[in-house]
Amino acid sequence: MENPPVIDGDLTGPVWQHAESATNFFRAKEGITHPAELNTEVRVIYDENVLYIGVRCEEPDMKNLRETKTCLSNQYPEVTKGAVDRVQF
Repeated sequence: MENPPVIDGDLTGPVWQHAESATNFFRAKEGITHPAELNTEVRVIYDENVLYIGVRCEEPDMKNLRETKTCLSNQYPEVTKGAVDRVQF
């Protein structure tokens, strides 16, 4: 990857468009696996220092969607030592 992606929530940029995408996800609930009801697309790109993950999820009820923030180093300090591990939705 020559240039890193712009981190702006828009996955239509040229860097993201050249990334392979994963689709056709499944949901596991109470030991039963079935196709996910809503479409999700994940794109992953990386360079020697950074892993970029772009996710596009269908959500028909945007009014009830809420923001969450997770800091993995608090839960798994041995895994995330020295890494930037902020995930925000």
